[in-house]
Amino acid sequence: MFANISRALAAVHNLTDVCFKKCVTANISSARLERQEESCGRNCVERFLDANLSVIKHLENLRASA
Repeated sequence: MFANISRALAAVHNLTDVCFKKCVTANISSARLERQEESCGRNCVERFLDANLSVIKHLENLRASA
């Protein structure tokens, strides 16, 4: 159980790191993200989740046909 939690936290940390580096490119000047940064971050997370869902569905189809 703890291994699953650890993997989930590692995935969230990796996603946060990737999307932050991609979307927050200017100097941080306030406690809030700029509108463009917020939109980019949201899109980055949504693409990541969509890609993961697609992979899971594909793997389920492969397992069902085996």
